[in-house]
Amino acid sequence: MTMNKAPQYIFNDQDGWFDVLRPGEFPNTKGDRHVLQLIAPEDLAGIVDQWVAEGKPEFLVDSDHFSYDQAHDTRALGWGTGLRVDHGVLQARARWSAAGQADVENGSYRFCSASVHSRDESGQAEGAGQTREAPIRTRPFRLDSIALTNRPNIPGLRPLTNRAAAPVTVFSPTPQPPPTPNRMDHQAIAALLGLPESATDAEITNAATVLTNRARSAEEAAADADMARFAAVIPDASKPYWRGQLISNRAAALPVLESMLPLLSAASTSSTGPAPSTGHTAGGFQPAPLHNRTDAAPPPPPGSGNAGGRQPLTEADKMSRQNSAIALVLNRNRGLSHAEAFDIARTEQPGLFQ
Repeated sequence: MTMNKAPQYIFNDQDGWFDVLRPGEFPNTKGDRHVLQLIAPEDLAGIVDQWVAEGKPEFLVDSDHFSYDQAHDTRALGWGTGLRVDHGVLQARARWSAAGQADVENGSYRFCSASVHSRDESGQAEGAGQTREAPIRTRPFRLDSIALTNRPNIPGLRPLTNRAAAPVTVFSPTPQPPPTPNRMDHQAIAALLGLPESATDAEITNAATVLTNRARSAEEAAADADMARFAAVIPDASKPYWRGQLISNRAAALPVLESMLPLLSAASTSSTGPAPSTGHTAGGFQPAPLHNRTDAAPPPPPGSGNAGGRQPLTEADKMSRQNSAIALVLNRNRGLSHAEAFDIARTEQPGLFQ
């Protein structure tokens, strides 16, 4: 048995759940616009429902939303694995990286800030958002990421951790051999692929490869159809990024793109008055997430302000170029998985994946 040093801080919840958002009205800013976040219990439930509808994808946990700014440290402190509403509060659970675990246990960060996609309420007053007294009223509907912070914008949430009341001794149990995995029967695999029971390994591998290639071709065809459908709301610089998202995570990408269509319709049918600001459209979707750390600045939308390389790449532009590089590898090697194509693209263009 070995004894490990006890953490200075321990989680409030023994299962690792921590508070993210609660109902209320919370002032914020988005660029040069003043925003009032309206969060009701049904909004919290809707965020969980949206996450479930997208297939429960893991979400980033970083430090003070620095992942949105290439000038700062963009490493992950963890990956969110769970969302729930408990006692009226939105809570999350994470799989921590070594750095994130250390930051939590030594008390470097004790609160979190949610970065959310939101929709503006309809019927906004003329000039809404220009002053703090007349802000844009908006409601969250999707969680984008979570940041550990010591400057939360939403008060009243429990801290992630409390100081340990007494030293804790942790004993390492005697290592146990891993369980033998249950392997699928050879004949059952052949039957699933429509092959006879006598099929050889080579025949099974070939049939599986054919099915994989057909599935990828179908995914690419669906993505191309989606790209044509949303062509009017996707900037040229962001097309590789969005095509990659529609192939690898279509369930998550479609709701975001569909929510942008009403903005285009409203802009094209308006015949009087000034054009709507890119930061706000009444009743519309705000494409850049709204952070809940005090004085946090939002990232620019994908593809903006980087023509000709005159400005540093945004995170979205970098992801767009990464997805283009991965797509090129996949086009050359149709049998590769996305993860294998990622590794090859990173080897060929290491500077793009730093």
